[in-house]
Amino acid sequence: MIIPANFRDALGDRFVVALTPDFQNVAIYPMDEWLNQQDKLEALAELDARVLKLIEQFNKYSYTDCETDQQGRLLLPQKMRAKYLDNCREVEISGAKKYIRILKSEAGAAEDDTFRTEFPDPLAFLADVQRSARPRND
Repeated sequence: MIIPANFRDALGDRFVVALTPDFQNVAIYPMDEWLNQQDKLEALAELDARVLKLIEQFNKYSYTDCETDQQGRLLLPQKMRAKYLDNCREVEISGAKKYIRILKSEAGAAEDDTFRTEFPDPLAFLADVQRSARPRND
């Protein structure tokens, strides 16, 4: 797959291909953000030993020290393509604040439909949130 140039700049020369925090999709993390995710999980493991299973699963699908070729292409590991992308040919690549998210195109389209149903007027929703956040002068 080809990583768009604007995403490549944010990733840096070396990065990690892993899972999204919800373990549902493929993610590409800049190395420092992947290490941050590891630290967060390890801190939670101190509170509950079951988190170790999450760490094992996260690491099972973490491929460190990845890079693109000269054309910005990245070869996703076969195990990850099969399990999380169903070996599909069409994927959606989007920014997700601290990582890049990769999902099947049809899953992305379904998310778009759900969004339009839940937020038919996004600007009106944001205005409502802003109004409710204002302190009242009672």
